[in-house]
Amino acid sequence: MVIEDESLYVCTQIGWFKVKMEAGPPKSTEPPGPTTCGNDIREHPEECDTNDFGFYTCANVQSRGSVGNLTCTPQCKINSSDCSVTELLLYAVTNPHDGNFNGTSGADRLCYIEAVQFEIPGAYLAFLSATNRPVQSLIREEFRDLPIVNIRGERLFESWHDVINGTDGRLAPNTALYTLDGTELPINSGLRVWHGSNTHGEISATCNDWTSNSGQGDASLTTLDTLLSTSRVSCTERHYLLCVQIVRQ
Repeated sequence: MVIEDESLYVCTQIGWFKVKMEAGPPKSTEPPGPTTCGNDIREHPEECDTNDFGFYTCANVQSRGSVGNLTCTPQCKINSSDCSVTELLLYAVTNPHDGNFNGTSGADRLCYIEAVQFEIPGAYLAFLSATNRPVQSLIREEFRDLPIVNIRGERLFESWHDVINGTDGRLAPNTALYTLDGTELPINSGLRVWHGSNTHGEISATCNDWTSNSGQGDASLTTLDTLLSTSRVSCTERHYLLCVQIVRQ
């Protein structure tokens, strides 16, 4: 699989950032002036300085939905250990895709790039089961009681347990799945969401761990308002990829 993307993204300790690429005359090679860590003025390349965090908050440093207070280390680095996550976001990548994502790592990359493009902070994994990575294990045990929401803040599930309890992962009434630009997934279109799982989030048919567009993979019809209802389809078909927020500590 080839991903046509001419943008450059850099992963730092506080998230993914898009690097601005522009042509122009050579920049000065002289080093920037010295900065003073501890003067309560945030200067490049400081992430923070004492009480000056610029535009940074728990919500845009750790993840969407985080609350609490940031602290600044003596080295002028942001410490988000006092932030806590209150909900987990679930969204769909904008464009449908066949079953070959170049593995789950390629699918995860699509989730990250989409989040960066729409400036949604946090860490996300593709909602796909694969060998040694079933969907049920995507969320760590200590965060499985958090509600799952869509980009509009609507509560889809009371907890992760409701996704993988064997009832097909049925969405709450009057809610829907959306892409990050707020577009609702179309119904009555024959499109599905890939998952490669049974109703408990255990691995089933996965298009050879999402590395092939031959064979079959399990997906759920968008008309059913479920995440894990099983419909086995050809890996050549193009369906939606879902991404779920995770918490890394």
